[in-house]
Order: sequence, then C-alpha cells, then structure tokens
Amino acid sequence: MQHMELDVIQRSIGWIEQQQPIWLCTVLNTYGSSPRGRVP
Repeated sequence: MQHMELDVIQRSIGWIEQQQPIWLCTVLNTYGSSPRGRVP
C-alpha cells in the first residue's frame, strides 16, 4: 500500500475506536470539471 492509503486507513481506525461514524468511499469515475491533484 502507498503512504496515503495507509494514512486513510489509520485515521479511519482511530475514528471507529472513538465511536465516530465514518464513510469510506472510492470514486470510480468522474466527468466534466473533475478535481485535480494537490498543488505543492
């Protein structure tokens, strides 16, 4: 796994341990004015 994926999973586990509801979603496709990558 990549670092960013591990960060998402670790944060999700922390929220679950704190009894916080979470949604973990994967975007399969976009169209039109799609978001771009991070700007350094």
